[in-house]
Amino acid sequence: MNRGEIKMKETENQFSNSVENLQNLKHLYDLQLTYIRKKGIHFTFVFVKYSDEMSVSYEEFYQLVKENLRKSDFAFSHQSKQYIILVLSISKAMESKSFLGRLQTAMSPFKMPLVAVIAEIANSLHPLEEILEVGEEEVMSLDFSDSQIVVIPQFMEKERIKMKVSIIENDHITQSIFSNLFHNLETAEQDLEVRVFNDGLEFIESDWYRSEHHHI
Repeated sequence: MNRGEIKMKETENQFSNSVENLQNLKHLYDLQLTYIRKKGIHFTFVFVKYSDEMSVSYEEFYQLVKENLRKSDFAFSHQSKQYIILVLSISKAMESKSFLGRLQTAMSPFKMPLVAVIAEIANSLHPLEEILEVGEEEVMSLDFSDSQIVVIPQFMEKERIKMKVSIIENDHITQSIFSNLFHNLETAEQDLEVRVFNDGLEFIESDWYRSEHHHI
């Protein structure tokens, strides 16, 4: 096991002992990554900081945050009681800022600034533990001198979408024309994988169509 793997294991153990319902969070994260790979749908993690100087307990603050979530969003408490982890599905940073605006209005009776960190997830390249570690480090570095909403940029790089192209044609000249056309088609966000079949039976028997990728 190399140093990177050891550090990741230590980080995983750290959050296994601190995040409530970590297995549910992992399952939810894997599900959201599927949406990214299939449809390119982004989602966000939001880390909302709690202060002991608030006029409510951590548990009451946690319930207030949950009450302002959509049915498709989820909240996870942290045993340190210093922040709350939110997963906002089908949301980019802008939508998350709108949610935090509504939350800030709901928090107005507490007369405390809203301090939060947004991590928009646009690809499936990063393990959950890395996102939790970066989010915690960022949110814990902020103070309550004023309301602060910080967006972490490092997870926002779009993932290239894999797309299968099937050419079903028994004329070899036509096969060649279409095959060359797609092989020479360069896109900024898509990787094309092209295969040629002589007829529909050959295509069906290949199981080439059985995948989660987009398909032409």
